[in-house]
Amino acid sequence: MKSSYAYTAKFNSVEQVAHEALNAADRLRAWAELFNERVAPSGSDPRVVEMLAQASQGYYANTSLIRDGNGALHWSVCEGQFAWRNTLDLAADHLPFELTAHPWVTGNVIDGFIDSYSYRDTLRFDGETTAEHPGGISFTHDQGNYTAYSPPGTSGYEQPNREGVYSAMTTEELLNGIYCAAAFAIKGESPDWRHRRLPVARELIASMENREHFDPARRDGILRAQSDRVGTGKEITTYDALDDTLQNSRGNVYIVIKTWCAALMLEQWFKAEGDEDDAKRCAALAVRTANSLSKSYSPERQAFPANLLEGGNALVMAALDPLAVPLFCSMGEQLNRYPELLAQLRSHAKTCLKPGNCSDATTGGLKLTSTSVNTWPSKVALTLAVAGWLEHQTPKDVSPNAFNQLSKWMQQSANRLTVSDQINVSTGMPIGGSYYPRLVTVEMLMGNNTNLGVAHPHPSAAGILASRPWENVTK
Repeated sequence: MKSSYAYTAKFNSVEQVAHEALNAADRLRAWAELFNERVAPSGSDPRVVEMLAQASQGYYANTSLIRDGNGALHWSVCEGQFAWRNTLDLAADHLPFELTAHPWVTGNVIDGFIDSYSYRDTLRFDGETTAEHPGGISFTHDQGNYTAYSPPGTSGYEQPNREGVYSAMTTEELLNGIYCAAAFAIKGESPDWRHRRLPVARELIASMENREHFDPARRDGILRAQSDRVGTGKEITTYDALDDTLQNSRGNVYIVIKTWCAALMLEQWFKAEGDEDDAKRCAALAVRTANSLSKSYSPERQAFPANLLEGGNALVMAALDPLAVPLFCSMGEQLNRYPELLAQLRSHAKTCLKPGNCSDATTGGLKLTSTSVNTWPSKVALTLAVAGWLEHQTPKDVSPNAFNQLSKWMQQSANRLTVSDQINVSTGMPIGGSYYPRLVTVEMLMGNNTNLGVAHPHPSAAGILASRPWENVTK
């Protein structure tokens, strides 16, 4: 289907854009002040505001609004130098920023995945060579590459029969799809959408259950299946560029904690719709996952294993990453139903933050895993926000050195290239991920971190951004 940039329906030239912008200068300036107050409220840490100012440039430089042949609008985010279109693992991490700045974007992107980039698969489990068990709904890693959309139900990135980079991310993207859909249901202020997509929510919980085990009696909250999409390969996570500690999906502590959080978010969605039966299914899955996590915790190491099924001595700071979006969605009360697990997560964070573990012994920069020097500032921002919440401290206070290094990565390390999201933690220099949009995760560092998601409420969907103010520029 033929598509075009949406602005071409109103503007024929750069000169016309400039002319209209000048004519609307007073109104646009007032709108910008409202926008700034929403995303960076008065009293926010000036250094965080600086980081968000730079990160948002990377985000908006990668975005476009596209009108298809039927006149429907589609928000598109390019993944920086890698150029994947609407990468779903980025979309999940963008939620705190997008639901603060322009909530309609989240609904638009996840609708695109549900309608055109979802699929249903079959599964295989340990010891099996063919995928013969019912799977369920999941989503592609992306919607295409550069200026092209991939065919519906397919990804520009994912390939079968691989282990490592370019394999399928079926489990990861199922969880990311849940994050986007459930967060929009909880925070998007669109009850009609929440109700209309309820059948999808039921598919999502069934897909999670099926990936635990085909035998309900053997389900323990760990999503261990391999999708038929990988062929003979192995599923991977969004941390594809790191080592085996975080790369493989099955049993990964990051994925298990994300499973727990996703179940809690779906539970909130079902409760909002009065569906108590499916809410109980989600709660039961969350309990199974929390129990498996708590059993895996080592009091001697004061940490979780890198992989609940395969063990591993590496320390994984990225295990905290999945809690950021539920906290943004004001779900601290739901997380607090698991005091033992939260206490273990608190101890795990303290262990990781010790110098020489996930804190670089020389620079104090934060690593996502103790075994890789490739760290991602966007994810460091999320983990610092969660660590602060666990300790009832600001992210800056919970680890001053990590906070200072994050600020340097966002600015000083970018002065010869651009803001980048893969940094060598030892040198502070970019490894890759240039022109990256995901750095808007620094939105999580705003406000009072002991009450995340409440300190600066997101704007109403009927607000100035959600109403698409550019449509009125020429009127």
